[in-house]
Amino acid sequence: MTDGQDQRRLAAVLAADMVGYTRLMERDSEGTVAAWKDARAQHIDPTIEEHGGRIVKHTGDGFLAEFHTVRAAVDCAVELQKKLAGGPLAFRMGVDLGDIIDDGEDIHGEGVNVAERIEPLADAGGIMVSGAVYEQVRNQLDVVFEDCGAHRVKNVSAPVRVYAVCSTGVATPRWSRARPAVAAVLLLVLLAAGGWWWSQRIDVEPAEPARLAYALPAKPSIAVLPFANLSGDTSHEFLAVGFSEDVLTSLSKLSGLFVISGSTSLKLAGTEPRQVAEDLGVRYVLSGSLQRSEDRIRVSARLIDAIEGRFVWSDRYDRDIADLFAVKDQVTLEIVANVGAQLELGERDRLRGRETRSLEAWLLQREGYRAVQKFNAEDNAVGRRLLERAITLDPRFATAYANLALSYKLDFQLGWVEDRQAALAKSRALFEQALAIDPEHGPATASLASWHLAVGDVATARRIARRAVELEPSDYFVHAIHGWTLMHSDAVDEAVKELNLSLRLSPRGPDWVLYKLSEAYLIAGDATSAARVAKQLLDRPPPSTSTENLAHIMHALALDALGDTEAAKQAAAAAVAVFPKRTRAVWTRQRRYVDPAAQAALSATLEKLGMP
Repeated sequence: MTDGQDQRRLAAVLAADMVGYTRLMERDSEGTVAAWKDARAQHIDPTIEEHGGRIVKHTGDGFLAEFHTVRAAVDCAVELQKKLAGGPLAFRMGVDLGDIIDDGEDIHGEGVNVAERIEPLADAGGIMVSGAVYEQVRNQLDVVFEDCGAHRVKNVSAPVRVYAVCSTGVATPRWSRARPAVAAVLLLVLLAAGGWWWSQRIDVEPAEPARLAYALPAKPSIAVLPFANLSGDTSHEFLAVGFSEDVLTSLSKLSGLFVISGSTSLKLAGTEPRQVAEDLGVRYVLSGSLQRSEDRIRVSARLIDAIEGRFVWSDRYDRDIADLFAVKDQVTLEIVANVGAQLELGERDRLRGRETRSLEAWLLQREGYRAVQKFNAEDNAVGRRLLERAITLDPRFATAYANLALSYKLDFQLGWVEDRQAALAKSRALFEQALAIDPEHGPATASLASWHLAVGDVATARRIARRAVELEPSDYFVHAIHGWTLMHSDAVDEAVKELNLSLRLSPRGPDWVLYKLSEAYLIAGDATSAARVAKQLLDRPPPSTSTENLAHIMHALALDALGDTEAAKQAAAAAVAVFPKRTRAVWTRQRRYVDPAAQAALSATLEKLGMP
């Protein structure tokens, strides 16, 4: 540039990154650098020049290039991957068409950002293009594109639809590939011979042990990420996410596994396995996708050892929609087999879902439960109607009964109905109906324990909660309820341990678990920890005014115990401001401590702090 001014223009951008760079450098830094220089000199630089592009910059483990046309960028990426295949280095590539700013030394802008953000979504040796690129070249190139759905990428407000460049050749319909008998036989041979090779591939960036937020558990540990919806129809989102959450639920029943909760995993959609392992302290990460086309589904799943940076297992299932639950059972069993989990007597039978086989009832139940979990009277009523419809479709659907019972229990606890006692009785009847259908339903068992706690039967609540932990040892919810019952008995130190375990299983989980942990610390005499956890909860976006109120109450009590009375009064005033219906009498009535003196002392403190 001669005028010193930044130039703005529309351009096709190709971003590339070396797979496993950190690992390669640790193993052989000199050899990796030499191979990288050779790849640039022999293939990368000349091929980009041949396609009319220019290299903007080389990085230590990749490059950024600009092209005048989208077709030239994609053609170049395809040719580069062919030339680099089989060499010592593998690359992921991303291509986008967008506005860029050229400052004479580098290029910037959304076109660059999107290309760099979608590149990690590609497989090793693969190419991912944006929707803008796909629309330009889909009828111009002899290439098959696979729709990989919309993804949120950093610093871009709207989701970006991405397409994988799968192969060259004439595209065939998605559901009719490999139909001929010869292709089917060849596929079986490749699967048999290639299974070991896939399991040994090391083309995933491994996690760095020093960066693990938590120590790895002694037993195999896993996070199940929400499956991507590749159907092109957002109404199928529940189907994809629900499938992965059901796999997670089945795994949580096993004593030989440590399973991160769905409430945490759901927030990590699209995150690299390495980052998931480092954030959650797990070895294995399961991800996948689900695509529905009328009455057919395609489910793809892959299991990665994120600590070692290798593929452990992957498979794809093309089935009738009616086989969705059978596929879920098969994926679950494959995970157990491949992570080396030890099954106790009877656990294999418990892995196979005994829930509904009605897809419509299953979807209604999931939608209803999410409405109930919003913790307000209006959504609670909406969720109840959906759950009732699910039960009408399948009167043997235990989870739907359990969540319907929860909606009535919330009516009782939060005063959303005039006849609270009728809501309480209805809740218990529905919990017992769920357990009559499935006596080994862990969450329903834990919920029944919380019901007994709500009416003051602490001993029964504690006994039932312990049974729930036996049924689903990796479920954060049952550990939280167990901790809750312990807190209201004479085992507050055990309660702190159980609630911390619940949060280990669900590091980004529900706010009410943090609230209970803060309360447990306070009862145990650790006001510093109680204040810290209450503040941690207040720093989160409040899910409801009720939860925010409880957090302010715990913060007030902890601050008073630490001697900061003025700050405690301000916290108490904040509690009243956000949810005035919870008076001191209401809050005290909801506490079920074994020691009445401790309960009275906390009530007296709230009175001193000015709570009505």
